[in-house]
Amino acid sequence: MDDAARRQLDSICREFAHAWKAGRNPRIEESLIQVGPELRRAALRALLLAEWELLEADGAAPRVERYLNRFPSDAVLVRDLFQSRSDNTTTTDPKSGPGDPPFEASRSEPQAPTQIAHYRIVRPIGAGGMGEVFLAEDQRLGRKVALKLLPLAWAQDTQRRQRFLTEARAASALNHPNVCILHEVGETPEGQPYLTMEYLEGATLDRRVKARTFAITDIVEVVIQIADALDTAHTRGVIHRDLKPANISLSDRGVVKVLDFGLAKIISEPVAAAPEATTAHGTHAGQILGTPNYMSPEQARGGEIDPRSDLFSLGVVLYELLTGRLPFAGANLGDTMHRIVNVQPEAIARFNYDVPAELERIARKLLEKDPARRFQTATELLVDLRNLRRDLASAAAVGERPSQSGPGPGGGGMAA
Repeated sequence: MDDAARRQLDSICREFAHAWKAGRNPRIEESLIQVGPELRRAALRALLLAEWELLEADGAAPRVERYLNRFPSDAVLVRDLFQSRSDNTTTTDPKSGPGDPPFEASRSEPQAPTQIAHYRIVRPIGAGGMGEVFLAEDQRLGRKVALKLLPLAWAQDTQRRQRFLTEARAASALNHPNVCILHEVGETPEGQPYLTMEYLEGATLDRRVKARTFAITDIVEVVIQIADALDTAHTRGVIHRDLKPANISLSDRGVVKVLDFGLAKIISEPVAAAPEATTAHGTHAGQILGTPNYMSPEQARGGEIDPRSDLFSLGVVLYELLTGRLPFAGANLGDTMHRIVNVQPEAIARFNYDVPAELERIARKLLEKDPARRFQTATELLVDLRNLRRDLASAAAVGERPSQSGPGPGGGGMAA
């Protein structure tokens, strides 16, 4: 594919995303009219990935059957692509969840390369807005890795390339047991950047909450691990900006890994453990980056952000784990943004009687609209969480068993 074709594809995808965010309900079929037959397959692939990502950002789940009906002559592509990114994660190897269609990959039209540098590609395990992810074998060290590859059509786009490399820089700055480890960054002979990461045999937190309820003590432990990872990131000058259950891996042994620094902000100075230091460097005003349901108010307004924005997002995750629902989900994107900025979440006790008052206080403080009223650092949050963990353990030791997290009156089951 030549440079002109890449630019055309990138322009089509940008126009499609802009029309979607403006509420104009663009159709993939109309965008495909703009390309010739030699680019149609690549354009369809890029537009499908874009639409699925936009749907999920709006809180909707794409259904593969709908796309099979819309593109019957491209059924193999639709099935393979949907299966490869069905977990919406970057490094975990998903197991099919309830209701997932048992598709078989096409043998005649493989979607993955077979070799990149000294990595043998085994199979796709994910895809999204920042690239395709494959399970690969490191033939030098004899280990499994997750290899993320920026698609060739996007490799010449300055913004996408920079975001991809930002993820590598952000991850490489961190050395923490609860952050996914970056192994290597490289580039193919065709000019596609790639990075290899720790391969995680687990599931993302959004799938875990669908599969079962959590004990209160388990929720506290999960949030402590996430906060500990954020504490390290923030003190090294990295703001995640897209913290959500789909970017948090949880192993069967309860080990958390924070994933996907594709939207990370690397600030020019490490953040000191003081409130006034955290506002020195933020994103530029007017940029709205992240996943709507998990954004902070300042993020939703396109204003400056600092590490306290990540703490708000963690508050959304905690609220969801405790109640089985999102605190600010609206009827549409605009309604969700309005709720994030202006509406207080409903009381956790309304949906779950078993949440200790101290844990509800922590969740409420994380979800304060004004950053100055939140926990000011992850270190401060960790003090309260660890004190709560100690108190819960003491209560359990004298026979007061922590209750299972579950919905109360008027609530439903756990949902991502």
